[in-house]
Amino acid sequence: MATKMEWKVMQVCGHELQESLERFSQSEYEIFTIQNCESKWFIIARKTVKDRSEKSVMGFRAPD
Repeated sequence: MATKMEWKVMQVCGHELQESLERFSQSEYEIFTIQNCESKWFIIARKTVKDRSEKSVMGFRAPD
């Protein structure tokens, strides 16, 4: 079973940063990095998703 990464990027103001970090800590996402750009903060988070389709690169179903 293949796995893939799902990414989420959130832009927040400084006063929203703590609340956003708490929200991410209670979700399935893992905080990857936090970056500051002037008055904005960018939170980049990821989660591992198992691909249950069992399809190969060509799109065919793998044999059981």
